[in-house]
Amino acid sequence: MAATGCAVMAEALRFARHSAPAARLADRGLAYPAAADASFVALALAHAVPDCPDAQQALQQATLPPRTIRAGTDLVREGDRADRLYVVVKGWAYRYLTARDGARQISAVLVPGDVANIDTLAEGGCGSGIRAVTPLEVSAMTRDRAQALAADHVGIARMFLLQALADHAVLSRWTLYNGRLPALERLACLICELSLRCGGEQDNRSQFEMPLTQELLADVLGLTAVHVNRMMQRLRADALIVTDGRMIHIPDVTQLRRRCDFDPQYLRHHTA
Repeated sequence: MAATGCAVMAEALRFARHSAPAARLADRGLAYPAAADASFVALALAHAVPDCPDAQQALQQATLPPRTIRAGTDLVREGDRADRLYVVVKGWAYRYLTARDGARQISAVLVPGDVANIDTLAEGGCGSGIRAVTPLEVSAMTRDRAQALAADHVGIARMFLLQALADHAVLSRWTLYNGRLPALERLACLICELSLRCGGEQDNRSQFEMPLTQELLADVLGLTAVHVNRMMQRLRADALIVTDGRMIHIPDVTQLRRRCDFDPQYLRHHTA
């Protein structure tokens, strides 16, 4: 078992730093997985079982071959009862629900390292669709295997619990933002959050790639695409952000956070 544990740690050292829990791993000299079969192990290292080779090996053995999804297509169709738990390895996706009139609300933006559908651990889940923004690579395991692993390994159960708490914390904060903040502050808070979750911050500056269109941002924030465009222009005019295609540059992270009263504490399960 010791040899297996060393192999897992060696694989973790090759992970690429580009994800939500990546900041937590990077503090230990680790980052996030380039190989799909290591994704659940990476979450375990980040959250709960860094010193438990048995649990790491069990996660590796339960992980299915990687799956690639084209941009703009669904990993999970809205209303379907997914029977697999997915971790995003490469690319971006979002979780969404659609109203009767066709209006879409995005309830989560998914970046590398995120569990895309932690609700699948409960029978039936919540029925949200999951759609790829960019070409997407995911790691997966069946719900039955995930439930069995959680029953057998307290560290794995804790890993899944912390992922659920992270989801809940972000969704609760988005409810506040979209329900009570003006449009500019909503957008600025989202940019601050994604900057942290993508590991782009260093020396009070940030740079990260954000492949979300203004239409998708509008569906996150409960605005129109035209309104999002105006708010982006205001943030640029105030020198709070600089955009270059998909790249977002934040020249002064503290200043942007002050402008929207952003408190990153709710992301502690992502980045602590």
